[in-house]
Amino acid sequence: MHFVCGRKEDVPEALAEKVEELITSGTFKPNEIAILYRYNSDVTKCAKALNERGIAYNARLDRESDEVESSTDNISSFINAVVSYAARGDNELSKAIVANNIEHGYSTSALITNRLQYLESKDNDKEWLSNLNIIDRISHLRKAVGNQSVSSAIETLVVELNLADFIKRIDPSAPTYNYISVLESKAATYESMCANFGLSSTLFGFVEYLKSHPIEYPGDDNGVSVMTYHKSKGLEWPCVILCSLHKAPVEAKKTFFGVLTYNTETDTLLRLIPASMKSFSSTILDNIDDNEFFKQIKHATINEAKRLMYVGMTRPKEQLILTTYGSKDGDDWLKAIGCDSIDSHAKASVINWGGAIWNHSVVNYVAPDGDDITSDDVVSFNVLKLQEGHRSFSPKFISPSKAKADKQLYDVEQYATFAQRISATATDGRDSTIGDFIHHVMCLWNGDISIIGKLAQTYGVKVDVEAVASSITNFWNWLENTYGKAISTERELPFSFTNELGQTVSGEIDLIYRTENGDVLIDYKTFQGKVNDLTDKDSIFFAGKYGRQIGLYKQALKLNNYNVIDSFVCYLSLGVIIRFK
Repeated sequence: MHFVCGRKEDVPEALAEKVEELITSGTFKPNEIAILYRYNSDVTKCAKALNERGIAYNARLDRESDEVESSTDNISSFINAVVSYAARGDNELSKAIVANNIEHGYSTSALITNRLQYLESKDNDKEWLSNLNIIDRISHLRKAVGNQSVSSAIETLVVELNLADFIKRIDPSAPTYNYISVLESKAATYESMCANFGLSSTLFGFVEYLKSHPIEYPGDDNGVSVMTYHKSKGLEWPCVILCSLHKAPVEAKKTFFGVLTYNTETDTLLRLIPASMKSFSSTILDNIDDNEFFKQIKHATINEAKRLMYVGMTRPKEQLILTTYGSKDGDDWLKAIGCDSIDSHAKASVINWGGAIWNHSVVNYVAPDGDDITSDDVVSFNVLKLQEGHRSFSPKFISPSKAKADKQLYDVEQYATFAQRISATATDGRDSTIGDFIHHVMCLWNGDISIIGKLAQTYGVKVDVEAVASSITNFWNWLENTYGKAISTERELPFSFTNELGQTVSGEIDLIYRTENGDVLIDYKTFQGKVNDLTDKDSIFFAGKYGRQIGLYKQALKLNNYNVIDSFVCYLSLGVIIRFK
C-alpha cells in the first residue's frame, strides 16, 4: 500500500480505513491482523487512529526504547507501587508513586515539600502519608497478604482495595479488568517459575520479577495487534501489514548530529556537528558519506534492517502487505535492504526481494470527507502477495486455553444439571468479563457470600448474588454426591512441561477434585445461550472444541502422577455439566 497524502499525519487514518475494509468485508477478523512499526511513537498513532474508528486493538510497545506512553506507564507504575508497598512497608518511594497517581494535590513538587516537612517535624510517630486512605488500607492488609501465596495476595489487594476504581481514576478509557487479569496472570506465572526451579515464591520476589517483566498495556485480545517489529518475534497472524518502510535505515545527519568524538592529540572532546546547525552543505554530507566510521554504522544498521524485515515477512500465515508513504522516495527503507524500487502508480508490475518474486497491484483509496487531502492528491494501496505457498512452523510455546480445536471434534454429553440459569450482564458488554468474574469467584469461594458481591462490584457485573451462591453450593454438593468426599481440592493449579516436539506447554487448571478413587478434572466456561448448542457439533458453541485443551491438561496431570478418572466443563451460569466421553 503506497500512501500519497497531503500530510504525513493522514497516513495512520488512511491505514485504519483500509484495515476497517479488511474487517467489514469479512476477509479477516480483527485479531487476525497485525500492524508492525519500527518506532513506539508510530504504534501509538496507529492505535489512536484505530480507536477513533471504533476498531478494537491490542498495542504492544517496545520497552527497550526510550519512548513511552504516559497513561500506560502511569498505570503500570501505580500497580507496581501498590504491590511493592504491600511487600515492604518501609518503601517510601512506592507510597509517593501511589499518591502521585491517584490523590489530588500530590504532585511531584508537593510530595517533595511534604516529605521534607515530615522529616523536619518532631511529631512524626505516624508513617508518612498515612493520612491517605489507600496508604492506610494497604498498611492494614500487609500482615494478611504476608501469610498468603503470591496469587492469593494479589487477589486480596485487587478485591480489598478495589484496584479497578483506582485504575479508572488514572485513565478512564483504560481496559481496567484487562490490567487486573494481566497482573494476576503474571503472579501465577511467577509462582509456576519458582516451583519449576524449586524456589520459594514471595511477594517481595514478585516485585523484583515485575521489574524485568513489566505490566504492559493489555489491550483487547480480540483486536488488531499493533506493535514494533521487535515485539512481533515468535508471533504469527493470518494477515500482517509492515509499516515504517518509507524512511532510510540510516541518515548522515541523524547519525552525526550532536555526536562527540575524542581527539587524542589535544585530549579534548569535539562535537562533529553543532546542535545549532539547521542544515548541512553538500560538502559536509559528501565527506560524511566517505567517513569510515559512518560506513561501519551504515553497514551494521542496514544488516539490522534486513533482520527486522525478515522478522516481519515471516510473521503472516496468509497475506503480507507492505506500506510506503510519500509522493517520491517512499520506499527508501526497502531500497536500502536490497528491494527493487516500487512504482506506486503502476497498474501491475513485479518486484524482487530476497530471491522471491512478488506481484504488485494498485487498489484505489478515496479519502474520507473532511480530510485535508486535496483533490489532486491520491492515496493508493499496493498489495503485494508472495506467489509461493506459506510454510507453517510449530510454535515454541503452547497455552492450552488458547489451543485451537482439532479438526476431529471430541464427543461430549450433557452429564448433569445442578442449578437454574443465572442472568448476568457486564457493564462493558463483554461475556469475557463475566467469565473472569465467575473464575475469580470459584477460585476464592469459601462459603462467604460477601465475596461474590465484592467481586461483582470489582468486575462491573450485575448478577443475583444469592443465585450465584446457591449455584456454587449445588455444584460442590453434586461433586461430592457423584464422586464421593474429596481428599483435597486444587484450584488454579499451574503446570509446565515439554512435549515430544520440544514445545513448552504451560497454563493453569481451574479445579482438580481429588478423591480416593481418582481425580476429577474441571474447567470453567461461560456461555449464556441455548444449552443444546453445547452438544451440537454443527454449533460454533459446541463444547467438544475444548477437547484439545482438556487433553493437554490431562497430559500435564499424568506426567505428575495424577489419576484422572473423569473430565468435564462446568457452565456455572447455565448450571450444567458437559462431560468428555
